[in-house]
Amino acid sequence: QSWRLVHGEAGTIAPIPLVNLLRFTSISGSHHNRLIAGFPRRKAAVLEKPEVPNGSEFTLLFAHREGGAGPFDQAGLKALHAEIDEHLRELAAERERAIANVDRFWTKLGAGEALSLLDRQSVEVLREDPARLSPDQVEFVLDWLERARDQRDTVDLLLSARLLHSFPAEHLAPHCQRLEQIFDSQSLALQWEIDKVVDRQPLPRKLPGLAFGSFGGFGMFLACPSLYAKLAGLSPRLGRIEAALKQRVQSGEPGLCTSPRLFVGGRGHVAASGPLEPL
Repeated sequence: QSWRLVHGEAGTIAPIPLVNLLRFTSISGSHHNRLIAGFPRRKAAVLEKPEVPNGSEFTLLFAHREGGAGPFDQAGLKALHAEIDEHLRELAAERERAIANVDRFWTKLGAGEALSLLDRQSVEVLREDPARLSPDQVEFVLDWLERARDQRDTVDLLLSARLLHSFPAEHLAPHCQRLEQIFDSQSLALQWEIDKVVDRQPLPRKLPGLAFGSFGGFGMFLACPSLYAKLAGLSPRLGRIEAALKQRVQSGEPGLCTSPRLFVGGRGHVAASGPLEPL
């Protein structure tokens, strides 16, 4: 038999109340087998397409196809395979463009220019292949991270932190002093849900407000704990910073988030919510 998994509105409705007989066969025992009688619908039932966040492939599976073919009958499978092949070719071409753009990405990063979507895709290429990274590029990434922090652009802040994590420890070691200055910061590392804070006296001065002031702090330690773990091996001071942050997060302080509850871009766009690991 051929099976279909479709969505939309049924096209055929029985004009007269004919009885349908269905046989239910149980895999748990023949004593559960039975015949079921029912009447067909007179009104079309609308089947909603499932909504899956970030599920472009899932959406492709449930897409309408010519002739109403579902993805699990012969015609539907043939059409689905062709669409998947095309989708994979598009992804491969997108990756090739990102690879070709790597040099241009470093040029723009060094000049402090705004990055495009293609540039951010090039970052993913570099993260997947750290052999492309060189020691002299660490300064560019640290400059980028500080710009994103100062501009409260949490999308670029997270992306620059993830790229920084991709560098080998021996590339980061010569920059210990600057890394200590950047990451010895509660407002960068932690995040508070302001309405739940009981005593605001211990909060850092000039705490950056996000999501229209609902949250304070960037929560970088919560979003990228493995970056702090990597930095902790570079110097005693960075090791003490990571240990103190772990203790603070586990302290039960009212209002202090224990996972990144909200990560909001510079223009107010939510970039992600919930834990953002693994890197």
